[in-house]
Amino acid sequence: MRYSEFENPKNPEFIENHKIQKREVSGIPGVREPTVYEQLRDAARKSYGVTEAVSSDYPAMFAMILGLVGALVVTTIYIIVAMVSIDPEKDSIIYRMTTTRMKKD
Repeated sequence: MRYSEFENPKNPEFIENHKIQKREVSGIPGVREPTVYEQLRDAARKSYGVTEAVSSDYPAMFAMILGLVGALVVTTIYIIVAMVSIDPEKDSIIYRMTTTRMKKD
């Protein structure tokens, strides 16, 4: 990939001067100031290196996936218990039809 001299990522000047920051939105009509809680939350997130979720749909997606995984785990456990508790002598019609029986004298 071709870069201009300033945009080259290997250029030390580019690395020093390249800082991505959010714009300040204070004072714009229709934009409210962050509350004290939001400021503290953002400071804590920044100090711990935790980012915000990109979409507000993440909690719903998480709940749906968690519910599906939970249902599959419970179903798998029931299937395993059913397979372990099978008694071939009593539970299988094939076993009943193919076993030889002693004749009564």
